[in-house]
Amino acid sequence: MYTLYFLIIYFIFCWRTRAYLVLSSLFILFPIHITLKHCFAILGGDVYFPFWYDIAIFFLLQKAFRVKMQVSYYWIVFLFFILYLFAFYFLLPNDKDAISTLRIYLHCFCLFFSLSTLKFTSLQIKKLFIVQLWVIYILCITGIVIYFFFQSDWHLFLNHYIIDKNGALSYVTPSFTIMGIERMNGLIGAPNQFGVYMAYVWLWIYSACISKSINKFSSWLCLVLISGCLFMSFSRAGWALVIITLFLFNFYKGKAVVVIKFMFAMLFALVLIMAIVFILEPMFFDIVVASLTGEESSASTRGDMVHDFYLQLLSTPWGNGLGTGTIDGDGGNIAESSILLQAYEIGIQGCAFYLFLWFVLLKKMRQYKTEIYLIMSSLMIATLMVSVVSVNIFQYPYVYYIWGGMGFVLNKSVKSVYENR
Repeated sequence: MYTLYFLIIYFIFCWRTRAYLVLSSLFILFPIHITLKHCFAILGGDVYFPFWYDIAIFFLLQKAFRVKMQVSYYWIVFLFFILYLFAFYFLLPNDKDAISTLRIYLHCFCLFFSLSTLKFTSLQIKKLFIVQLWVIYILCITGIVIYFFFQSDWHLFLNHYIIDKNGALSYVTPSFTIMGIERMNGLIGAPNQFGVYMAYVWLWIYSACISKSINKFSSWLCLVLISGCLFMSFSRAGWALVIITLFLFNFYKGKAVVVIKFMFAMLFALVLIMAIVFILEPMFFDIVVASLTGEESSASTRGDMVHDFYLQLLSTPWGNGLGTGTIDGDGGNIAESSILLQAYEIGIQGCAFYLFLWFVLLKKMRQYKTEIYLIMSSLMIATLMVSVVSVNIFQYPYVYYIWGGMGFVLNKSVKSVYENR
């Protein structure tokens, strides 16, 4: 009943308010979706709770259709890919997770369309950024507090523990620890999702810092907090997203000296971080070294898993159907690679179609030379690279943020704000 009340109130809010406020509510609620869902489950049911962001995305789309827009050539590519997904959904035998997978694709495309079409004023863009900044502060601070003071209680609250056959408590998934050390997950509720989210907002705040679009002190302080949380998540995918994006960004600046300086700066920063970590907590130092060298168990087997699954993919190159990449029973995936999972589900041709769509958008993004566009185009390439060895890139919450971010920076009103700085 509480879920129904919430959905009704949220429906009215999205219906009656402006688009930027609906988007602000997504900034606030989406990162803590898992935590909120569990809270509503305690109150008596969470079955319909996930429909809250269907409501938000629907009303953003509805408000976008009111805007006079110019049809771009890449909408044709979008349309054909959506038709391909629907054909795949109806022509192949349905997996129980098929509708959930199709829903993610449609959500991402609707977010992109809406955020690239809606009209925002410079004041609204500033307010959106302030909302996002405060959300990041809250997520970082609560993540740190939970990690150092309430981590076990937090796992109990979110039902991360199960009783094994020996009667001892164990985690529902081994991803909550790495080499026996807890990983930070905060209000997001999962360390890998927490890590890639922190990587995304780190780059978003960084782009604002170098474009001088927000208060310098608050932005750099936020970057420090995010960096600590990203590190404590021990998310290699998150680390890779930041490093690859920054390298490509400096490369796009067109100066070899800048790239060389960046490489030395990153090397110096890495050595400094490793030295500090070794002094404060030698076990953390061992984890970082093992992750970077590939000696940590999940890192060392990742390449073999991708290779073995690639061979399996070749046996069914035309695809197995939406949602078939999820293992029945534990909700895991048959391979730790977003790209290979996508090819397994919608076929090599469907994956190639998806990558072509990214190429079209990347080409559009590369037309602009301001910092935010260079950061986003670099992040797009980094995302595809990391998706080869990480399953979190095409899942909640990162996939929503990357598609929403691409749409937002391609929005003409956003473009005019950044060009006039």
